[in-house]
Amino acid sequence: MKNAKKIKASLVYNIVIFILVLIFTILMFFKVQLFDTGSGNTLDKAGFSIFQFFTVDSNILLGISSLILAIYEYKAIKNKKSVIPRWVYVLKYAGTSAVALTFVITLVWLSPSLGKNFYLLYLNSNFIFHLVAPILAFISYIKYEKNDLGFKSTFLCFIPLFIYAIYYVTNLLVHFGSNGVDPKYDIYGFVKGGKESIIIALIVISIITYISSYVIYKLNKKNA
Repeated sequence: MKNAKKIKASLVYNIVIFILVLIFTILMFFKVQLFDTGSGNTLDKAGFSIFQFFTVDSNILLGISSLILAIYEYKAIKNKKSVIPRWVYVLKYAGTSAVALTFVITLVWLSPSLGKNFYLLYLNSNFIFHLVAPILAFISYIKYEKNDLGFKSTFLCFIPLFIYAIYYVTNLLVHFGSNGVDPKYDIYGFVKGGKESIIIALIVISIITYISSYVIYKLNKKNA
């Protein structure tokens, strides 16, 4: 079968990604921690409140897309056919782009905002969500998952961001008062400079989203 080795390698990556995302989502849900991050840390959510983080949502999207792709890859290997539906690669690309945004925002925005406490972003489940899963997704997609997605697919990266932005911005505006917004609603600190900063934040994040998505697209075309 053509590209059999790459499909097998991708299968391993996707299974590992799915298992990691599943296990550490469950651990975060029940607030099982390997390292104590202290009281008052807004990153230490539990229960259904963990889904307010784009980090968690993007990793779940990645985990689901990895599982689906792994299933089709297994079938392709078993049946000696490398026909994997286009929509499966679309979903994996969207998941990879979403966690790439998580990786970049954590590195260039959230880490500096925490100063010497930046390490909190890479403890417990966040170690997987902010670092390991994005890196594994990046490697598997650009190196092993050859597909025929065209340039227009690069704009798919905005769909997860757009859906999350509707929730996040609406929540900010609803809870916006004379003293601004309670940090428990503005978990990313987007409105510290007032309502106008929401627009600036969205523009910056949209630019980062598209650049990272485009880079992933181009590297896939070059290496996969």
